[in-house]
Amino acid sequence: TGDKSLDVDIKARWENYANDPEQCDVSGEACFHDFEYAADWTQCIAGDCGISLTNFGPLQFFEPYLIRNDYGNREDIVLGVEMDEDRRRHAYWIAEDSIDPYDVSFTNFVPVNTRDEEGFRQFFHVYNKKRMTLTRGVTALAPVFELTGMLEDVAFAKLVQQQMVSCITFLVKEEVSTSGLPTAGKGGGGSGIGTNATNPPSFNPRNDNPLFKELMPGAEINPGPGKTVEGFSPQIPNAEYFHQHRQILQMICGNLELPLAVGMLD
Repeated sequence: TGDKSLDVDIKARWENYANDPEQCDVSGEACFHDFEYAADWTQCIAGDCGISLTNFGPLQFFEPYLIRNDYGNREDIVLGVEMDEDRRRHAYWIAEDSIDPYDVSFTNFVPVNTRDEEGFRQFFHVYNKKRMTLTRGVTALAPVFELTGMLEDVAFAKLVQQQMVSCITFLVKEEVSTSGLPTAGKGGGGSGIGTNATNPPSFNPRNDNPLFKELMPGAEINPGPGKTVEGFSPQIPNAEYFHQHRQILQMICGNLELPLAVGMLD
């Protein structure tokens, strides 16, 4: 204002209001910084949100799912936003949210005027306006929804694969004589099939279910005469798995307009 004493007084009054949840929030839980954080986070994740000024001072936060009018058949209300033919926003229709956790239906909708009687804005719609005619916001994660869904399936498959690899303790390689019959086991005779010091359970894939339903830790795999089973130690997860994670992170960072170094993990 040019008046230092007045500036100090205004700043002190603002800090007193902004840092006191009882004065700043209609529910008495959040300070002004909490509103800033919640608004930025919600518009990134859900697409948009609303903040309204009340007549007695505190702010009121509206989650995006409350800005709606399910039973309105008016053409000037789009996704809960009442507009004129020039797309000037006159009101936002808010669903009355019940505190009853078992009541998930919305039956009553109340309009909140965008501006007061003097023309000052009293309802603030927070969203990323990528298009001039955009009515509601779009989540920044929209371009990666399908890709992340596929990643969830791949992650589950990798988990099953890793459990299978950890389950198999060793694979038995059986030598076959010229007659086509198994050779005698070393160290005291016997067939050497499915036996060791602890006598773990063994099975023959030729006769049992090929899906190995009975596979368990400590089990031996006996391929039978004339067949061998080679051991394996795959890298799980492999390099391609981490490359896919990196690609998804880069797409998310790009939509959130984060620095390139963050997306490149540098």
